[in-house]
Amino acid sequence: MEKSLSIEENKTFDKVRNKRWYLPLLFYLMCLICFAGIVISKVRLMFDVPILGAVDALYIGGDILGIAICIALLRGCITGRDSSGDMTYLFASMIFSNGVLLFFDECIFLLEGIRSLRVLNNISNAGLFIALPLLIYFFWRYVRLSLNLDNYLKVSTIKILQIGIIPLELMSILSIFFPVFFKVNEDGSSTKGRWCLAAVIYVAVVAVAILRGMKLAKISRSHSAVIKMFFLVPFFCSLLALPLFGATLFSIILLYVVIYTEKSNALSATQSELSTATNIQLSSLPRRFPKKKEFKLFATMTPAKEVGGDFYDFFNVDKDHVALVAADVSGKGVPAALFMMRAKAIIKSLAGVGMNPAKVLSDANAAIMENNDEDMFVTVWLGILEISTGILTYADAGHEKLLVRRNGKWEILQKQYTGFALGTIDSDEIAEMPEKNQYVDVQLQLNQGDIILQYTDGVTEATNSKNQLFGEERLLEAVNSSATDEPKELLEYIRDRIDEFVAEAPQFDDLTMLAIKYTGVMPVN
Repeated sequence: MEKSLSIEENKTFDKVRNKRWYLPLLFYLMCLICFAGIVISKVRLMFDVPILGAVDALYIGGDILGIAICIALLRGCITGRDSSGDMTYLFASMIFSNGVLLFFDECIFLLEGIRSLRVLNNISNAGLFIALPLLIYFFWRYVRLSLNLDNYLKVSTIKILQIGIIPLELMSILSIFFPVFFKVNEDGSSTKGRWCLAAVIYVAVVAVAILRGMKLAKISRSHSAVIKMFFLVPFFCSLLALPLFGATLFSIILLYVVIYTEKSNALSATQSELSTATNIQLSSLPRRFPKKKEFKLFATMTPAKEVGGDFYDFFNVDKDHVALVAADVSGKGVPAALFMMRAKAIIKSLAGVGMNPAKVLSDANAAIMENNDEDMFVTVWLGILEISTGILTYADAGHEKLLVRRNGKWEILQKQYTGFALGTIDSDEIAEMPEKNQYVDVQLQLNQGDIILQYTDGVTEATNSKNQLFGEERLLEAVNSSATDEPKELLEYIRDRIDEFVAEAPQFDDLTMLAIKYTGVMPVN
């Protein structure tokens, strides 16, 4: 429930996230607001009003400094490494809201008591009450996302706070015409309205919800202290007549520093784990490719940013049979790498005793299911080539479609049988299912010059900056446009085409390919 709500709540940001104008827009608007503050200060000088006192000047100077800090922070959001992340968008929205509050706070100080500028004072007060709930709401979402509080909060609480901001905004707009949150008197002075307490109640409810979530989630003391500071410091500042929204800005910056520091430490540990996983993964793959007059074989595996558990394998079953394996393990990091090694060893031991591929997959599935507390699984394509005849017998456990070149033309073989990935369903249950869902042997006659190519989903699901997939059609186009049919050069050419397609977009899945060209002299059927 919590996850589905979070997805719905993020729809607006999903639309914004794909547009590059959002962060620059906030930046330039904040620059414009800073300029507007200077203009209003000049406008004030045009009227016969008392000179600002030292305290008022200090307040206004603090607001201007805060706006300048907001501009610098928004510029940092644009140029940062994670300029398209959820956290960055919410942080920028918080900073912008706080900057707007500082601007309207400055305007109220400049316009207070000037009878002829009552309208501007009215608008400034309305703007302040519009921006305040937005700041609290964005802070609420930022804390929920950064500390993963959704799993500890009731759906009703999230919905109430999400919907509760709407009447507050409407009441803020109505305050321009009616004394809801505030009233600007005939002499230009402003006073609080009868409904001003509603905004305070919303802030209090958000604070209680966050504190409740932090308690259940057992958040660290540093996070808890900074979040409490966001609510308590402005409260005491208001009692002591100190700058209010400068305190909120300081708390936001401090919260960001604490979260960034802890995430940096976590990232360092994760990178160390991924490095270990990569070493495990690469060290278990065969690097010496056989040199046979009957066939040529080559395979590649390129680890992604988030290391998974892709692997390939090949080994002699006997003098006349060679086994070929391409597989993709679920999950990331060290657990996936360890699961990969276990699955690889099971498949090799079963295939090495002369079983047919379908039997190997069925028994491997049973072995994996016996001890699979982590509920991990692996998709596998297993083929056994009879070298003397060119007959390839293969079976599929939820893996990708096979690419074949016969008579000089490439094609993607459609699957008649779609066996389940190993580790998902007991073999006894699979045996009771329709034949198309079972592990079934398929035979393919390879003639001289024929090639087969198997791969993992990291190839077809390679994604560019426009969120487009490389896909089967582009893969088929790549192999057909290749000027070589040598396995090594062919795989390198496909990889170049994938790199050209994805350009600078980061990849989060391994790319694994295995190709074998049959060169045995066989009569063409």
